[in-house]
Amino acid sequence: MRRSPALGIGRLLPAIAAVFALLPIITLIGASFVRNDLTGGGLRLTALRAPTTANHGEFFSAIVSVGRDSSTGLTVLLRYFRNTVIVAASTVTISLALAVAGALVLTRSGFRGSDGLAQASLWGYVLPPVVLVAPYAHLLALVGLAGSLRGLVLAHVGFCLPLALWLMTQYFAAIPLEWDRLADLDGFGCFGTIFRVLLPRTAAGLGAVAAFVAVLSWNDIVLASILASERTKTLGAGIQDAFPNETLNSSSTVAAATLWVSLPLIVCVVAAYASLIRRTRRQWGLSL
Repeated sequence: MRRSPALGIGRLLPAIAAVFALLPIITLIGASFVRNDLTGGGLRLTALRAPTTANHGEFFSAIVSVGRDSSTGLTVLLRYFRNTVIVAASTVTISLALAVAGALVLTRSGFRGSDGLAQASLWGYVLPPVVLVAPYAHLLALVGLAGSLRGLVLAHVGFCLPLALWLMTQYFAAIPLEWDRLADLDGFGCFGTIFRVLLPRTAAGLGAVAAFVAVLSWNDIVLASILASERTKTLGAGIQDAFPNETLNSSSTVAAATLWVSLPLIVCVVAAYASLIRRTRRQWGLSL
């Protein structure tokens, strides 16, 4: 039996998409090991013949140099990293809790206007972060949280929550309301239905939304650069200070900095994705 050309093209498209997705990452890794004087006019394959780690050393030196009060080698970098982890983890936790609670109300209560409210919540994500900086700065100053980690977490939650709420609403809306009634007949009660019926069925959605919010919070530069103080800056804002605009022509060093900033998040997202896939396949009785 002859195979349809459309089937062959359909199989080729995912491979092409994967190449387009991975090519920038591979290029970034290669550029981080190339001397800065060899990257003028673009990265050339011949420049990879003599790789160097000097760019990575320059990255750490630049980070340390911006901390005037640091007495040990990587004090400033570790502080930026700690702040980033705290802000990202707090943003994910609060955003998921509020998104799940809001999605349950919007999809299970059935009050008039719930569909419109779910769609309207997405408009909060349309505005770019740079437009929201001034309102956030004003509101945080009013409540005494200007320059604090808690204030930065609230700003990140305000930016990430609209999309998280909309996504979780779609996941919960896909679960039939009959399941709620059957669970109630079985004596599960309200919380039993939520934690034993609804949440297990939306595990994939919870993982996807958590990963998405974590990426948004971890990679933020605009909000952290303006709303955070010197002690509460995250990695993105700290590295921006370490590499001002006039030094951005050192593309290989910037590539090394980007790798180090992204590496922890990449590891966490890949691990969470693998765990989520295993749990989902086990839940639906598929072979691992």
